[in-house]
Amino acid sequence: MTQQSIRANRYVLHDGHLLEVTYEETAFDGQPRLNYQVLQGPATRTFSGNQISSKESDIGTLVTVTLEIIPDDKSTLFTLLIPTINVTGTNEVPFETLAIYTTVLDSIIGPKGVSGAVESYQCVQLEGTAQFVTP
Repeated sequence: MTQQSIRANRYVLHDGHLLEVTYEETAFDGQPRLNYQVLQGPATRTFSGNQISSKESDIGTLVTVTLEIIPDDKSTLFTLLIPTINVTGTNEVPFETLAIYTTVLDSIIGPKGVSGAVESYQCVQLEGTAQFVTP
């Protein structure tokens, strides 16, 4: 008898160099949690609850957190593209995906005061594992 597959809810990712990210759709407290760490950089940053924006799209789930806000200058967002991954039992499934750093420029009068593109993007390829864990 084959086990029925279930959608993964925990993702552990890295870029192979400096970046490590763990995203849990539902952590032990019932809320989403994202741990973001740049090795040899600042301490791990943990985001939870309404600090995380999660939006379903045609290409997967976009999970976004705000890394930095400098008023009247810019903000930096970090977005994970999480594909739908089905797993069996507690097995880990390897996968590759992208992270997108978005820099959003601002000014004292708002985005209309910015000359040129307001948003710019940097993509980072990530690899890691997905699994289902019971919250």
